Amino acid sequence: NPSRNFLYSEFYLAKKENRLPEFRAFVSATVYDNPYISKAYIENLKNILSYNEIQRLLLGNWEFDGDPNSLLTLDDVRLMYDTTLQDLEDLQSWEQVKTSRDKTMYLSADIAFVGDSCVVIVWEGMTIVKIYKIKKGDNVEVGIKKIAIEYKVSIQHITYDSDGVGKYLMQYLKNARPIINNAKPFKGENYKNLKTQLYFRLCKLITTGEVKSKDKSFNKEIEEELMAIKNKPRDTTEGKIEMNSKADIKRMIGRSPDFSDAMAYRMIFEYSKPRYVFL
Repeated sequence: NPSRNFLYSEFYLAKKENRLPEFRAFVSATVYDNPYISKAYIENLKNILSYNEIQRLLLGNWEFDGDPNSLLTLDDVRLMYDTTLQDLEDLQSWEQVKTSRDKTMYLSADIAFVGDSCVVIVWEGMTIVKIYKIKKGDNVEVGIKKIAIEYKVSIQHITYDSDGVGKYLMQYLKNARPIINNAKPFKGENYKNLKTQLYFRLCKLITTGEVKSKDKSFNKEIEEELMAIKNKPRDTTEGKIEMNSKADIKRMIGRSPDFSDAMAYRMIFEYSKPRYVFL
């Protein structure tokens, strides 16, 4: 069924852009293509399906984006790559914007499990400057330090997930900010855990146009991951705010959401500023 997952990018979009590999085929079909379906069945579907479901399940609209539980729309995500004001700023225009925007350099990382790559993102304020993938077998600690030195990122402006294999980095990056995904959220906000709080903050800042990216190397992967983030409906008004699990997202896109995780970890500094700054 049409949705923004790996089928959209690897099959539907690849066919549309004439880049589908020879060993793959994409055949689109809707209920209307079945000669044995009765008109009464189709009319019944129209009565019981929502508008969003009709667009996807009945009409087979791959381009439709109307899931009410999605935290972001496709337009929201693509807005990140519109850096018009930043580009003007680089030309020494828009002086008011230039002096007010945060220029602090940050580094956020999603530490990979065995077999995966580690994603490292360099930020200037809320703008992604560069995205790196540290390959399996490479020394993650050394890689992060080299990137931090290259972009002059202070150690207290580095953050990473310390769950699982990320724990070992604590001895090498002692003044960095480790993140425990299942920790309590800041300020007593009604989120299930810290990771959910950070993701919701990321999505909010994307929708307001505050998060930007000058690196378009992995824009398709990032688009898939961000579009897969869903708000999990609460059973009661007192229930905690939740998002769909990492396992759910993996099933949707066919891989781990490493890029969006690394992006969400940057939001830790919006809740908890470093206690000191290297000058």
